[in-house]
Amino acid sequence: MDRQLEISSGGVVFRRDESGFEVALTQTTRGPMWCLPKGRVEPEETLEQAALREVREETGLVGEIRCKLRPIEYSYQARSDEGRRRAVDKTVHFFLVEFQGGSVEDHDHEVADVRWFPLHVAGRLLHHAGERDVLALAKRALENGHSD
Repeated sequence: MDRQLEISSGGVVFRRDESGFEVALTQTTRGPMWCLPKGRVEPEETLEQAALREVREETGLVGEIRCKLRPIEYSYQARSDEGRRRAVDKTVHFFLVEFQGGSVEDHDHEVADVRWFPLHVAGRLLHHAGERDVLALAKRALENGHSD
């Protein structure tokens, strides 16, 4: 079986409202799973540039990076264009991204829905354990003042 390495980048997009912090989550077109926005790093692109681009494309939101959170790693199987199975080892680098503007209505076709959720609710909605861990780190960072 062929093996491939994939590097992606994404963000925990947050804003403050009257009751605390909210984060933007995406729902994929492949099923009713809530996720953090993320995607492949393009050639000649930094991890930070890729995170902000993917946030903009997948959520319709524009933001500013406040800090790096942590990468998560996982593997999955996919099929090549020729139909052969291949193993993909993926690393996704996550950043804490402060909302600056845009609208969740402006997401791209890869995403079925984007919504703002209270921070304490979002952790229960995320499908992947690694993303729940990243969100917990984001919560600690926000509590420690990285939202300024």
